[in-house]
Amino acid sequence: MAEIIDRKVSYSELECLYLDLKVISVLGFEDEKFCTDIEEIIEGIHEGAEFPPVFLVPVGEPDKLQYRLTQLDDYHDISNLGGHHRSVAHYLENKLLRCLILEPSLVEPYDGAMGWSRLFFPIEDIILI
Repeated sequence: MAEIIDRKVSYSELECLYLDLKVISVLGFEDEKFCTDIEEIIEGIHEGAEFPPVFLVPVGEPDKLQYRLTQLDDYHDISNLGGHHRSVAHYLENKLLRCLILEPSLVEPYDGAMGWSRLFFPIEDIILI
């Protein structure tokens, strides 16, 4: 899959996937997002823009089709801001989301003591402010 070089993930070898957010479940680590930012992305979707892929990590059982958004701490790129705005906008517009699926071992694990349900929120439940 990907290589780790100086704690940076090289994703040039990964295949971009386009996922249907009405079929799979995507969890985010931010519970609020700005409406104006979502609206701008929706405009881009309507204009046919292609956005950078969001980084996803599978969670739970493989047959549950559940992923969480992730942010690579040492990857300094504007496209690696978590992907919440892009995910919510694509969900609202029922458009496929461009993604890169990362192996869980490539990202820093969150403290599992609290449990996934307390750390992550389904993107459809993110509050727009």
